[in-house]
Amino acid sequence: PLQVVSEDVEKLSNKLSGSAGPSSQDAAHLTDMLTRHGKASYELREEISAWAEWMGNTFPPYAAYRALLTRRLVALDKQPGVRPVGIGEALYRMIAKLVLTKARPDTKAACGSTQLCAGLE
Repeated sequence: PLQVVSEDVEKLSNKLSGSAGPSSQDAAHLTDMLTRHGKASYELREEISAWAEWMGNTFPPYAAYRALLTRRLVALDKQPGVRPVGIGEALYRMIAKLVLTKARPDTKAACGSTQLCAGLE
């Protein structure tokens, strides 16, 4: 099972980037909330680590995935035409990166040399 701790969240928060999703919270705001408010920041980091463990170790209900995968759609003007772009939540990007970071050693061991082009090494 994956074990995510508060220090993992704090370390990863400094590398997070991206614009705001439906909640209007961008990566800079999330980083600020995770690092600059003492005990409240610690409790938020603990909660995010619990969410990452829940998402990585169990099979959450579909409604949880759907809520986390909500996107804000933006239309980019491409001459000619329009390209739709979905901007996700910074919180989901944080949880996904935590799970991927913690699962990387097990994934590398399980795949061995059969996944050379998958970006594992």
